Amino acid sequence: GFSNGATCTYQVGLDQPDRYGTLLAIAAEVHPGSDMSEEARFATFGNDHAAYAAVEPLAVMARHAPYPDTLLIHGVGEKDGAYSDYADTLLAAAQQAGITTKRLVAPGSGHDFRTVAWVCQQALPLVAQRAGLITG
Repeated sequence: GFSNGATCTYQVGLDQPDRYGTLLAIAAEVHPGSDMSEEARFATFGNDHAAYAAVEPLAVMARHAPYPDTLLIHGVGEKDGAYSDYADTLLAAAQQAGITTKRLVAPGSGHDFRTVAWVCQQALPLVAQRAGLITG
């Protein structure tokens, strides 16, 4: 997933480690919907702050740690300031949770589809190899 979709990758994929062993997230957020107003974020959860906190990526990882066999590939654009900072936080938490991580930084790009294209070019062979679709 990309951006909000990448945050969903953390939320859904890491909440079901028995189903998803390999995840690709591009420019995920630490706090879902951080690009929205606080009022809008919490309204999505019926203003239930505890329900919102339970689906934050850091909470999901803490709840399911340790992860014995999960690979998380996290891509970000070199010029994507806030999302690069989010990547630092998310990947540190993932490593603490026992997740094998790989960080990919798209040269010269920001929060855009140039980042998505570059990260996919780098990550898809890794995903295919892990899935047994290719060797080497």
